[in-house]
Amino acid sequence: MKKIFSLLIVLSVCISVYAQGRNDTFGFSLGINAINNTGARSPFKNTDNWAFEQPISLGFEYRFSELFAVEALLSHNKFSSNSTIDGIAIVEDHNYFSEDVHIKQYIGEYFLNSEKIDLFLNGGFGFYQLVSLHASANLGVGVSYRLSDALSIRIQSMGKFKLGQKDGIYDSNLIQHFLQLVYWF
Repeated sequence: MKKIFSLLIVLSVCISVYAQGRNDTFGFSLGINAINNTGARSPFKNTDNWAFEQPISLGFEYRFSELFAVEALLSHNKFSSNSTIDGIAIVEDHNYFSEDVHIKQYIGEYFLNSEKIDLFLNGGFGFYQLVSLHASANLGVGVSYRLSDALSIRIQSMGKFKLGQKDGIYDSNLIQHFLQLVYWF
């Protein structure tokens, strides 16, 4: 708990330092997601076991400076009965829901000299339900490509690390990937 509290203090200090160059833009995102819940196995193998049925995601982002934003993200997906979770074959369908809130730091200007492409890191907390409800600490990375002043396409991946004790099957860490269209206003 001390580590989480320390992280929140560092993030709030960083946000207040960069709040002087306010950007004040809002973004609404709609897209799809895929979930890799293969347990300890390689995150890029066995993609046929990933959840990609009813893969909807909705998000709202407030970019309050050139470098920082806060985003709330909702997603739904489904593991079909003929797939596996954590290497265990499942006999019935399992719905997946998640709610996440995270801080984004846009780092594209440090690596790229482009007004259309922007890289970002994100970190935060959330809840996901797969059989039972779990809290998670989230870390991620992504890239956004601006199609116009009001529209961009975004790809991001987020690792979700389950907090608390393991209390049953299907409760390990997971990786969630997103492909979203973002409308800026």
